[in-house]
Amino acid sequence: AAPPVREATLLQLAIADALKPISHLEQAEEFDKLKFKVCTYFTKAGRSLEVASKSFIQLANDFADMAFGSIFTALGDKDWLAEVDFTVPFTAALRERFPKFATCRILRR
Repeated sequence: AAPPVREATLLQLAIADALKPISHLEQAEEFDKLKFKVCTYFTKAGRSLEVASKSFIQLANDFADMAFGSIFTALGDKDWLAEVDFTVPFTAALRERFPKFATCRILRR
């Protein structure tokens, strides 16, 4: 039997959409790897955060520092990096990592 097809997460879809405008600047195989890497930077960013004693704003700031720090460290040499709008992937990553804040007014926009 074929392995079950796994649906893309909101984060994966948001990253694919955010990177679409620069897809022509990377080879097809490299573009698939790039999407995976960016997704990994977002998913790993919040793993070490202390959640219990922080407000949502503090968590979001710490999460952004970690995620975007990883992205800029790994991809800072790419000329197209400043052209990518990571707003939607960032919001999707926050929703996945901190589901109790998913109804927060900031994340519903």
